Amino acid sequence: MGQKVNLFLNGPIDNEFICSLCRDVLQDPVMISSCEHVFCVVCITNRLTGSKTCPKDGRNIGFRPLEQLKTPPRPFLNLLNGLRRRCQFQAFGCHAVITVGTTKEHEEVCPVNPTRTRACASGCGAILKNSEVARHNCVEYLRTQLQQAQIATRAADTARAQEVKQMKAKMEAAEKAKAQEQKMANAQMKAEMEAMKQDLIKSVQESVATAASAAAQAVAAAAVSWLAASDGTVPSGALVGGSEGGVKLYVARVHHDGHVLPGKVVESKFFKHNCCYFAFGGKEQSSRSYEVSAFFLVLGVDQ
Repeated sequence: MGQKVNLFLNGPIDNEFICSLCRDVLQDPVMISSCEHVFCVVCITNRLTGSKTCPKDGRNIGFRPLEQLKTPPRPFLNLLNGLRRRCQFQAFGCHAVITVGTTKEHEEVCPVNPTRTRACASGCGAILKNSEVARHNCVEYLRTQLQQAQIATRAADTARAQEVKQMKAKMEAAEKAKAQEQKMANAQMKAEMEAMKQDLIKSVQESVATAASAAAQAVAAAAVSWLAASDGTVPSGALVGGSEGGVKLYVARVHHDGHVLPGKVVESKFFKHNCCYFAFGGKEQSSRSYEVSAFFLVLGVDQ
């Protein structure tokens, strides 16, 4: 599957640069080593899945035809990559003139690329593809977020009620055991009942701690927000994503070059970093302005 011929500006395209399978300009070309015919990598791979002959001259390629594919010579690639063409998103308003060699780089940053994402300009927090911007509704998005938070809160309340019920049942069992203990005259039986009571009390305490932890985590998870921060500071309730050398690393994100990128804010314990670190372009970058993920509680909200 190649590049559409009608996008090119060089006039008639030399047949050497046309894939004989899709009849378009070569896309990611590969060459059959035995006959040196060149095709799009997708086209020839699909063809050789069920065939062992060259589509152009019918020659037998060998027992493992896919292993005979290799990169065309550098001069050939230089000529192909130098062909001038229009952006494939010209129908969406892009009028850039590029070359085959810079096509992928341009399409990644093309402002009208329908698959490129960006934050909602109204500030509702939604991350949208360009193709979704026109039909995006901030009110509906926020209503959905609120409903999800309410569902998570109700689930936490249900779990907490179940844990309380189990706790009461265990406490009743402990009280019955204590009453039975008082009726026993045998010292050995008293000792055994005392041990049973202590085990039950410990189990109740563990259940209460587990219920409180699960409920707190469920409510907090339903109410995580991104708060603006800068110069190495973090807001109250900032989410800790891990640690490095005993220093806390807070979860953050950065808006950089049209992208929303994950990052980290290092706890200012011994050395003030004054920034958020993030990865971009194959290396670590820093930004003094960023957003930090933080917890807050949403209580008493009706749907």
